Amino acid sequence: MKPYLLALGLLLAGTSASAQQAAPGPLTVPVDAATQQITYSGIIDVPGATKDELYARGKIWFGAAFYSTQSVILADDQPAGFLVGRGFSTTGITFELIPIPTTVRVLCTIKLAFKDGKYRYTLTEFQLKGEPEAGLGPQQSHLPRASAEQVCLETRSNGTPTKRAAKFSQGLDQAAQRLVASIELGMSKAARDNAW
Repeated sequence: MKPYLLALGLLLAGTSASAQQAAPGPLTVPVDAATQQITYSGIIDVPGATKDELYARGKIWFGAAFYSTQSVILADDQPAGFLVGRGFSTTGITFELIPIPTTVRVLCTIKLAFKDGKYRYTLTEFQLKGEPEAGLGPQQSHLPRASAEQVCLETRSNGTPTKRAAKFSQGLDQAAQRLVASIELGMSKAARDNAW
């Protein structure tokens, strides 16, 4: 009797897991009310850190995260206390019935603003980029040609998100959350010139 109960339990657990994977729930990405753009932002307190220290940490983070500050940073104003750059993260999105995710680059503009004891990050102007995939024409990709907002905020006539919107908004959110975690980790590390 016990082997039958164990088999039934494993079958139900497998069915539940595959149902969760097959139908991802709709995910709401944050949208700025004024610009109608997908925008991630937050203000993080860093007690005891000066504006200049936080600026230095931000510059180090851009260089470490993207291997170059010169090709990534678009605006740099230490006296005003801000850095603006164009960065990316990757996510996997499954397009067909074959459960093999395609790697998609999620590009965005990253703004860091600094004050004594705190900084603000803002991620906006998202784009979805991918490489042409095997089996498709040289310029073809599964990625839609629409903006990230058009794809991730797409709804049916009844106002519910489409399957495509749920899939892409989930992928974009995962990539954005990885960038936010990376920023927070990088900004929490003090540059220790004397710790050799």
